[in-house]
Amino acid sequence: MNTYEAAPATALLATHCALCGRPLLDAPSVECGMGPVCRAKALDGAPEAHRAEVNALVARIAARPDAATVTADVAAVSALGYVRLAERLVERLAEGRTVAVERTAEGYAVRAPFSETFRAALGRLCWGRRWDREAKVWRVPSAARAGLWSALREAFPGAPLLVEGRVVSIA
Repeated sequence: MNTYEAAPATALLATHCALCGRPLLDAPSVECGMGPVCRAKALDGAPEAHRAEVNALVARIAARPDAATVTADVAAVSALGYVRLAERLVERLAEGRTVAVERTAEGYAVRAPFSETFRAALGRLCWGRRWDREAKVWRVPSAARAGLWSALREAFPGAPLLVEGRVVSIA
């Protein structure tokens, strides 16, 4: 079945709404990376002067949600006065991609989506790490902190990192 979403030309365009994930079906929605309903909600009351710039940022985020520039793009959306939109983008991008790091008494508990790259990097850079099957987290000793951050940067460039409840960039 050859659909709009599967067409090779759409690889360069946003095919799904950056906020709700539904397919984008009209040109204005594809142009700004958001469907008409989400656009009305997210841009309601926002400054008109920066709409085109914000639309371009959202389209770039929607087209490449795994790009290393996503965190900076979301920060730019917020800095332009679209704080509610930026918060929703972070929520949407974090679904299934967030890496959560919690400080524990013996070091760190790391919850991340499965990645063979991350597993290999942990093995190479973090001595003493172990997989906690019950909690479904990697346990990394405090002494391996630098190796942990290097492994995260290598495996999840640009992914949202949740550290003690705050979203930061893995850069």
